Amino acid sequence: MGRWADAVAKTLFDRMSYFPSPPIELRGLRRLPGNSSEPDALHFKSNKLNRMVVCESWRERQILSWLERSPDVLWYQEQPAAVPYVLDGEKCDYFPDAAIWDSQHRVVIVEARAIFRIFRRETLIRALAALGLFGSQGMGYLLIDAVGRTLAEIAQQSFDVGAAEEIESLFAKEPLPFRAALEVLKRRTQRFDWADFASMVINRDWAVSGRSPVEICKLPEGISFRPLLRASDPRRATALFARRLYTPPPPPFRPLSKRMQIRIQHRHDQKSQQR
Repeated sequence: MGRWADAVAKTLFDRMSYFPSPPIELRGLRRLPGNSSEPDALHFKSNKLNRMVVCESWRERQILSWLERSPDVLWYQEQPAAVPYVLDGEKCDYFPDAAIWDSQHRVVIVEARAIFRIFRRETLIRALAALGLFGSQGMGYLLIDAVGRTLAEIAQQSFDVGAAEEIESLFAKEPLPFRAALEVLKRRTQRFDWADFASMVINRDWAVSGRSPVEICKLPEGISFRPLLRASDPRRATALFARRLYTPPPPPFRPLSKRMQIRIQHRHDQKSQQR
């Protein structure tokens, strides 16, 4: 996963706030993982937190183990929050993988998804909801795949524009089954790569359903991957953090000299005489 500093450089911040300690609202599990047939293998003892860490999947265990090893991470919490969002008119809650408080007192919410899920419509809607909720509080949001790539990095992957246009023509009137798009890609490129397809979906703002049968169509008006493709500028973030962290002390009080007091009194007497 690389260094924590590299991850922070890719994190999305609407603004950056300084947190003297981990926020109370992010402490403690908001949901107990229920997708584990091997609970002992997925849980581990954290020396950093002095407790057992509960993992929902091997992917989540990989992320949390990375945080455990990162010296710049002072604290983390798995399943730290419930983020409300609406999908197809139904109210749902989304539970990000982890919240992190680091040595520079920044708070980052991390979510890791497999490459074949990171571009799905539900992942996008969840991420937009999380970015709005945590971004307004000065926290960062980081959505990555299993090897640490963000949507912005995946979107840089090249893809066949002609194939994309042909697929779009097929779902112009109704959603297209994924298998039909797969046939187009294999016919035109003689191969299929998840990263290439993900880049196509992200750049062209497609909606890929998360449930079977998987279908493709255009994202509805007002929903886009664009807010998640903003490049974070670590220099700007560092400067903002420095300004918030350091407030120059007021200049020390120095009593006026006797000579200065006489001059001020003299000017005051002159103005009084003029009146």
